[in-house]
Amino acid sequence: MGERQMSNPPCMALLFSFAETLGPPGLYMSDVKFGGTYRRILPNNPSMLDPPHVTNIHGRAVVLQIFDGLVHFDAYLKPLPALAEFWEASRDGRTWTFTLGRGVMFHHGWEVTTHYVVSSFTRLLDPQKRMPVTEIFAISRG
Repeated sequence: MGERQMSNPPCMALLFSFAETLGPPGLYMSDVKFGGTYRRILPNNPSMLDPPHVTNIHGRAVVLQIFDGLVHFDAYLKPLPALAEFWEASRDGRTWTFTLGRGVMFHHGWEVTTHYVVSSFTRLLDPQKRMPVTEIFAISRG
């Protein structure tokens, strides 16, 4: 049996994914353990671990554990802070402003800044290099 492909992957940006969470809702930075080895049993190896290119369930299982998004969702799909500590919509609902939390670091010690978030979305939305999740962010002009 081959890999199961996802035709419409769930929105990854507010997860982009930098995907979703370090753990279940309620996990706080004081609970996080750094270092060690991440192990997870999967029926097949992930074909890719670059979030906007992940299209199979095996890659998604790993990506959702190692990347954070701007927000993550609880069991009732209520958005909760992740990289963003606060967000608000414009009056028309077409523009969202996210305020990043301070002191959020990449695994190698660099601080996560708006530059990196904007670069990620710019890469994701590049019309010359369409990625599997790009269609999620397409603006409907209907």
